[in-house]
Amino acid sequence: MEEWLQAGIRHFRLEFVHETPAQLLTVAASFRDALAGAISFRQLGEALASAAPQGVTEGSLYVPPSHPELPILK
Repeated sequence: MEEWLQAGIRHFRLEFVHETPAQLLTVAASFRDALAGAISFRQLGEALASAAPQGVTEGSLYVPPSHPELPILK
């Protein structure tokens, strides 16, 4: 994210699929704090690992291998 900020990227989108409401609030607050400079990006990584142990993915096109296949695609 530091490289993105240095490149001028200032708009980010978070997507949540499998997270609980509590995880969503924690993750969003952690990103807010990191982007505001209140915590380091290393601390952001630690917060994400703690808040959402299922991990961070590449976004809406990523489907983890452990997620069941959609019946319509069989």
